[in-house]
Amino acid sequence: SGEDSRAHDIFRVYRTAFEAMGAGFHDLVIFGQHGMSTTCAALIPGLGFSSLQIPALVLINAEDSGLVFHTTGLPGGALAEGESEEDDCAVPWRKALESVKRAVAGESELSLDAVKGLDRTEFFGGTLAGTVGEVKIQVESD
Repeated sequence: SGEDSRAHDIFRVYRTAFEAMGAGFHDLVIFGQHGMSTTCAALIPGLGFSSLQIPALVLINAEDSGLVFHTTGLPGGALAEGESEEDDCAVPWRKALESVKRAVAGESELSLDAVKGLDRTEFFGGTLAGTVGEVKIQVESD
């Protein structure tokens, strides 16, 4: 929601890192900045995330076996008095971003399976575009 400024700040950390790596901003999508939208509410079960903690980070990785989602809950609300972004150095979202950076730099293959705190879900719903299209049709018909 709009009150989850800490999650929005994490999104900005990802956006800045992706821009520095030459990835287009279209590679990142934020839902629910102004509250839970009907699209976001439909995407959660549509992608198989019935128990996803909100706010959340969902990283989608194409592997030989198909698409894999790596998810983790993000802290809600704002930074507490005395807290800083540096306190988040060992959290899953930060470790996942470091793995992405190392892979883009050619230092390693991208593997998010070793990041503690990320939940792995293999995607068996056809194509991502097809599933999102089905969710879109569902939202538009409601």
